Amino acid sequence: MAWYSALLLLCATVGHLAVLRAYDAHERQYDNPVVHLPPLPDSIPRLLASVDLVVLGQVVGTSDPRVEEYVLDGMKRHTVLRYHRVRVLEVLKSDAGAHSPQREHITFRQPGGTVDSGGRKVVTTPLEPILRAGNTAILFLNRVPTEPNIYFSPYGPAGILAVQPDQMVEVPGQMQKMPELLHRERIALEQVLALIRGAGL
Repeated sequence: MAWYSALLLLCATVGHLAVLRAYDAHERQYDNPVVHLPPLPDSIPRLLASVDLVVLGQVVGTSDPRVEEYVLDGMKRHTVLRYHRVRVLEVLKSDAGAHSPQREHITFRQPGGTVDSGGRKVVTTPLEPILRAGNTAILFLNRVPTEPNIYFSPYGPAGILAVQPDQMVEVPGQMQKMPELLHRERIALEQVLALIRGAGL
């Protein structure tokens, strides 16, 4: 009978480990949004024409990452989003109906982060570097269709030009193909602003 008791103990142990493995897999499930970024326009004037709002702004506050639900192909999915409060230093382009040049702040939404949601880790891989409080950037933005007072970068990382402490701008790789920025990884902030202002939009 000793061998029978040992067999029962072994079966129970294996079953317990299987449950733990299943639970662990559930805990570590990744749920990234399916994103299809449009092709980046091939010049600064065309990029400006394709977006709703362009600002030079500084992040003054950032929300904790939070999970939001959306439906794709009839299936519920989840994504992790952050919301930044951005102080507008200069409006470089504003469509009719968008915020007026006197607008002091806008809300900018970025995907990315990890949240424990009901015992499950929801992980969204950032499409672009996550902005932090104190960061300054030139932002090429569209309104969120369902929330017109919230903006996002329709071109992902190509719509965020981070300004460094030395007042140089990091040029995203895709934008380095534009004739105005050809093969330039960094450019002075005032030069970029002059290019955008000179587009006449």
